[in-house]
Amino acid sequence: TTYGLVTTSTDLLNDYSQAKGSKWNMIILDEGHKIRNHTTKVAKAMRQLHTTRRLILTGTPIQNNLREMWSLFDFVSAGELLGSLEEFVKHYEVPILAAGDADACRNDVRLGHAAQASLRNRVDPYFLRRTKEDLKQVESEGDGSAKDGVQSLPTKRDLVVWLPLMPAQIDLYREFLDSPAVAELLNSTKSPLAAISVLKKICDSADYPELKVGTLGNGLRGTLSINAEENSGDTSGDSDEDEPLMPAPLPGRTEARGEPGLNAQQVVARSCKLSFISQLLPQLFDGGHRILIFSQSCKMLSLVEKMILRPHQYRYLRLDGKVTKPEERQRRVNEFNNDERIGCFLLSTRVGGEGITLTGADRVLVIDPA
Repeated sequence: TTYGLVTTSTDLLNDYSQAKGSKWNMIILDEGHKIRNHTTKVAKAMRQLHTTRRLILTGTPIQNNLREMWSLFDFVSAGELLGSLEEFVKHYEVPILAAGDADACRNDVRLGHAAQASLRNRVDPYFLRRTKEDLKQVESEGDGSAKDGVQSLPTKRDLVVWLPLMPAQIDLYREFLDSPAVAELLNSTKSPLAAISVLKKICDSADYPELKVGTLGNGLRGTLSINAEENSGDTSGDSDEDEPLMPAPLPGRTEARGEPGLNAQQVVARSCKLSFISQLLPQLFDGGHRILIFSQSCKMLSLVEKMILRPHQYRYLRLDGKVTKPEERQRRVNEFNNDERIGCFLLSTRVGGEGITLTGADRVLVIDPA
């Protein structure tokens, strides 16, 4: 048996040459969600390791991305469980996502549910979960005493809220679809993912920093720059500036989309999601609840911070890709868990899903689940 090597840093695996040495009897990968992106150097290097048994330990095996789940199971099974990424997308991702569409037809829903059931049955034998329900079942079979506070935890409930776009978002959405950039894309073989990312940003807010207005012809039309780096899939570090943790005076004006003169209330009114959040938070705080707000984009978090949290003087903390020191990350986590006066914690999806334990909140809001 080969043993005796423990590494707590993935830096050693960034170079393929470091990964092609010995043959191991088993690889146990803690915080395994770090290889959820199969295109990273670390993920590629891990697949170069020679072993007959692979085990991943993670508290977040599935987030909101089926391809990330494929990457984890593909590593564990050495590519034998779910097939290639192309096969996985065709047989599972496409029908499952289509079934979750707001305008999905009955047949789409049926096919999506069938794909979900098939995928679940396929991965279940390789997927060991220790859930709250499992612990409750163990308790009921024992002496009925509370262990680890499990009995005090409420049942988890998920609520999906469909929000219609505000007029400003609809106008910008249509303007972008009619823009030369989209016309050029439709007449080429380029990937549409960057343009889809822009449309998703418009669905978040019409006042995203990247959504700049320019004059084309006789009218005003949206000219949106598509930044390849920003749409690469990891937006955990795209904070637009250093933000203080506690409420600060709100600037009187915002330069959103190059339109000076919009105040916080107007920016909120132009976004279906910001409007919903601004109405939801007072109700939650009045009810004594504390909330985690997740977003894939730090710039969306900044809009929530500047346009809602600061003007209302809500106490909050924030954790995104700019917080790189582990001790500072843990300090903010501890502060939120221990200080009930802090009602809100802003987190980027990728940073917030890596090895942190937040027990102080009883509500979670995911701004962009898809």
